[in-house]
Amino acid sequence: MKTSDAQNCAGDTESVADHASFANHARRRRGFSTRALVIAGGTLLTVAALGSALALQASPSENSAKVGTKVSIPGSGGSGAAIADQAEVSIQSFDVTTVGTGLLEAKDQKEFRNPLESETTIMELVKEGTQVKAGDLLARVNTEEIQKRLDQELLLLESSKAELISAEQGYEIQINENDSAVRKATLAVELAELDLKKFLEGEVRSKRQTLLQGIDEWRSEVKRLKEKVDQNSKLLEKGFLSKDEHQRNQLELHKAETALSKAELDSHVFESFELPREQRSKESALQEAKAELDRTKRKNESQVASKLADRENKRKQVSLREDAVNKLKKDIESATIRATSDGLVVYGTSLLPPWHFSGNGPMAAGRKMYPNELILALPDTSSMRASVRVSESIAAKVQSGQSVALKVDALPGVAVNGTVESIGVLAERSNWEAPNLREYTVKIILQPPYDSRLKPSMRCEAQIRLDRAENALCVPIQAIFAEGPVRYVLKSEGGKVRRVAVKLGQRSERLAAVASGLSAGDRVLVRAPLPGEVTSSPWSETELAAVGLMYAPDGSIIQQPIKIESKPGEAAKADAAKTVPIAEPTVTPAAKGEAVVEKQPG
Repeated sequence: MKTSDAQNCAGDTESVADHASFANHARRRRGFSTRALVIAGGTLLTVAALGSALALQASPSENSAKVGTKVSIPGSGGSGAAIADQAEVSIQSFDVTTVGTGLLEAKDQKEFRNPLESETTIMELVKEGTQVKAGDLLARVNTEEIQKRLDQELLLLESSKAELISAEQGYEIQINENDSAVRKATLAVELAELDLKKFLEGEVRSKRQTLLQGIDEWRSEVKRLKEKVDQNSKLLEKGFLSKDEHQRNQLELHKAETALSKAELDSHVFESFELPREQRSKESALQEAKAELDRTKRKNESQVASKLADRENKRKQVSLREDAVNKLKKDIESATIRATSDGLVVYGTSLLPPWHFSGNGPMAAGRKMYPNELILALPDTSSMRASVRVSESIAAKVQSGQSVALKVDALPGVAVNGTVESIGVLAERSNWEAPNLREYTVKIILQPPYDSRLKPSMRCEAQIRLDRAENALCVPIQAIFAEGPVRYVLKSEGGKVRRVAVKLGQRSERLAAVASGLSAGDRVLVRAPLPGEVTSSPWSETELAAVGLMYAPDGSIIQQPIKIESKPGEAAKADAAKTVPIAEPTVTPAAKGEAVVEKQPG
């Protein structure tokens, strides 16, 4: 197989897996499911015509599929014939499109939401559709609860201001008390220093001089008395002095010697005991005064910090109360909503998607509003866009810049062109009825000029052109059936119907290109077969090989390996093979009295 063929085969293989969801999406959007109504006890089979479904997007000059050929139905005994829904295989060119539905919206719009942070009700509301000018009243919401809160906050604010004044005065008083305490402690230190200095430089010197002077005096007296006693002894020997007088002189000498010893002892006691004790006492008093000064300073710092923190706390409380009061006043002012520009009034409930449920009812005076809930909008209709949803199975094929044809339900026959602007990042669940259905939101810019009657929230259908198939062999998408990985059609031949495996190419929501298995002019059924109408038999290897499939060793049907041949002059590359998972067919439950089979296209 050539490289280009291998790439084409790979592209077709990758597209097979998502064809089932693509076709189901087509049936869901356009209602192409075939229903066979079986009337009990009767032999007449009525099948709905698919002429409208086969109004293909082909060029007017090209062939269209033909519907309504009579064939005999096996098992009917040949006594009657039923009209089988058939289409003729033809060569056509068609746009590969997908259809999304959604709403129109203004690209730019001024939104006005509930400005309050709590639930409230609407008191006044301008009528929807009114043309307003900048400054006009749009709405007013209830502020009774906010007014009550404002009154309470004003009282709390006055209390906080009184507490702040008290805290500021307490701080100033504390500063004065601390200064007094520091001055007192400082004075005590200075006095202790003076006492110590007075003791060391005054009292000690004076005491020492007094003691030394006494010792000197008694030493002189002892010396004088000793000399006198010695002279008296000589006079006593010569008889010039009485013994009694001599004894008195000796007694005076003894007293003087005793006094000298006492004076020396006093000096020793003073120097050894009294002086160190008094000095230590004075030094200790000085140290205690200094410690008290340090304690006073630390205590002052702690008290000042406490008073300062209390003052700052009261200031913050006042600031918070003021902010709360200002915010409530602002909320009351914002409760009156006025237009910031000219525009057309559209209620928020009118801008909600159709699947959105609003439990508070339509927008009107008295309606409950949640915080930040949209009340109304002033859309700028000079720039419009559409917001539609497409199936996640084809979302990857939608690209910015692709052309779009739109139809608006409110304006039948008015054609609007657009361009894909963007596609959502994440898929969203469509609704609770189909929890497994996920879709992407596509934004489409409308190309001016367009009808001035277009307004936001109008329902629209967007046909997005993904690609174009030129001169392709085509069958209606409803003609494609699935059996595991095999895609096949029910081909009508000479009044009989047989299964024919096909290989599919590009496809839209209406047509599918057939790469192999059919020829132009063949006729195929576009409905589910009736019981006994088709004889089933296992697929032959030839039939499977013709559409790129094969039997695995375990008997299951798988995709044929894709072989890539090396280019001339290059080293041969190893064959690459991959198996692509194929989606299983989907059967949609039928309504009462109907038999509906959803076909899983390839």
